[in-house]
Amino acid sequence: MKISRAYKTELDPNASQVIHFLRSAGAARWAWNQGLVVNQRYYHETGTGLTYARMNRLLTTWKRHPCNVWTSEVCSYCFQSALQDLSCAFVNFFKGRAHYPRFKSKDGRKSFRVYGSVLAADERRVKLPKIGWVRLKERGYIPVGVSPVSCTISERAGRWFVSFQVDEELESGLATGAPVGVDLGLTDLACASDGRRWTGPKALAGKLRKLAHVQRKLARQQKGSGRREDTKQRVARLYLQITNIRGNALHELTSELVGAGLP
Repeated sequence: MKISRAYKTELDPNASQVIHFLRSAGAARWAWNQGLVVNQRYYHETGTGLTYARMNRLLTTWKRHPCNVWTSEVCSYCFQSALQDLSCAFVNFFKGRAHYPRFKSKDGRKSFRVYGSVLAADERRVKLPKIGWVRLKERGYIPVGVSPVSCTISERAGRWFVSFQVDEELESGLATGAPVGVDLGLTDLACASDGRRWTGPKALAGKLRKLAHVQRKLARQQKGSGRREDTKQRVARLYLQITNIRGNALHELTSELVGAGLP
């Protein structure tokens, strides 16, 4: 059976690659905001949104403007994928599944997506258009010989990650034991119908207390100051640590459940 599987791991870019990441993320944000401006005008005039094809044709005009010569330094996929996301956002809005799309701030989450046959990956690195090979911090996580369909580069707490989708053949698994029911609780993280219990990770409580303390400190600091920016980075790092602790606990729980009947 053929499936689409996603992999996400941390990158180890050099200084010039980080600059290119920031430039590409800024290009994606610029394309989104430009597309949102023309969509707002079109929406007020017609009550509908522009399709991706029409926005993509406008993109060529925007890039030819003398003020936008910098766009030639960035992979065109960054602009196109941002417009694709904007088009999907409008589709979800008109179908009542989401709110009206909003402008993206330069202080928001930094990310961009690329795709195409130029992508490549091995167990130690990933190849991105106009950037080249970028090293991975976790070696051996990526299967050998995979061909990514698309790659999303994102930044969080000063660290850069890559997530990409590949098409893989998956062997159908067989049941190895009796079905098990799982209830999520407050005192315990989870309880299984066979009597097993899992408690929450001990490190989580300490991180949550530290996060509350740093957030109170952030609220008292003057906006725009250098110390406040340092505190914001500290908050972001704590959020990432909390996310990793929770994710690791869930992965361990599910692995134990699924592998309970394996030899």
